[in-house]
Amino acid sequence: VKGYSPTVEKFGGEFLVSPLGGKFEKITGDWEPRKIILVRWPSMEAYHRWHESEDYRPWMELRRASATPNIILVEGQPN
Repeated sequence: VKGYSPTVEKFGGEFLVSPLGGKFEKITGDWEPRKIILVRWPSMEAYHRWHESEDYRPWMELRRASATPNIILVEGQPN
C-alpha cells in the first residue's frame, strides 16, 4: 500500500475507504465481499488513465497474481 496509494493520488483518486479495506456490514443481498476499497475519481477517464499507466502496472501485476477482485466503476452526481 505504501507505494500504491501515491499512484492513485497522482491521477486524482481519493480513497474514501482505507486502501487496506474498511469495516463493513452487509445488510441485504447475496454478494459476499471480503474487503471493500472505495476510491473517488474525478472522472471515469482519470480512472482509466491510472489503470493503464506505467505507475500502476507493477501493482496490477501483483494484484493479478494474488487476487481476483470485483471492480465496478460508477458515475457519480454531476457537480
